[in-house]
Amino acid sequence: MSAPPMPDRVRDAAIVTPDGATVSATRYQWRDPATIAPRPWVFGTWLLRGNIACVVAPGGVGKSTFLATMALSLVTGQPLLGKPVHGGRKRVWLWNLEDDLDELSRSIQAAALHHGLAPDDVGGELFVDSAMEGARLCTAREGPGQFELLTPIYAALLADLTNRKIDVLIIDPFVSSHEVEENANTKIDAIAKAWARVAHDARCVIVLVHHTSKAGASEVTAL
Repeated sequence: MSAPPMPDRVRDAAIVTPDGATVSATRYQWRDPATIAPRPWVFGTWLLRGNIACVVAPGGVGKSTFLATMALSLVTGQPLLGKPVHGGRKRVWLWNLEDDLDELSRSIQAAALHHGLAPDDVGGELFVDSAMEGARLCTAREGPGQFELLTPIYAALLADLTNRKIDVLIIDPFVSSHEVEENANTKIDAIAKAWARVAHDARCVIVLVHHTSKAGASEVTAL
C-alpha cells in the first residue's frame, strides 16, 4: 500500500542547515510546449549556441584538419563536413595555443583548396590567434593550497566575444588554456563551468579541444 500524499505545506517547507543555508525543492510549473523555443543549434546537432562543446582525440589523427574545415564550413555557411550551418554564415574565432600561424595557415589553406574556397567565400568572418605569436591565454592557476579562476580573463573574453559578435570560439588545446593539473576533477569542473558561463552570456558556442594520450590499444570514447 502506498503512503498517502504529503500535505503541500509539508512538501513546500524549506530545510535549514546548521550553517543557515536553505534547501527547498521548486515545484514544476506546467508549460505549453508551443511556448518552449527549440534548441538553438549552430552546426548540425554538434554545436549548440550558449553552450560549450568538446573535441576529444589522440594527437596525430587529424584534429587540426577537422577544426580548420569546421571553421571554414561555419564562416562560409557551406556543409563541408556534411553538417548544415543553421541560420547562414557564422563568425568564428580559432585560438590555437601550441602551433604558430604558419602551421595554422597550412591547415586552413589546405582545407580551403580542397573545397575550392576563395577569399570572398570567407570574407572577414574568420579570426585566428596563436600563442606562439604572443596571444597567450591562462584562465586559471594553482599554487600550494590555492586555486584561482582568473575572472578578469573570463570578463575580457566575454566582452570581446560580445563586441565582435563571435558565434563559435575554438580553444585548442584546452590543457594549454590554464595552469591546473588536469587530473584535479573539481578544479577542471570549475574551469569548465566558467567557460560555460561565458558561452551562455555571450550567446556563442565555445569548443574546447582535448588531446588524449595514445591510450595504448584502447579506443578513446566519450564514456
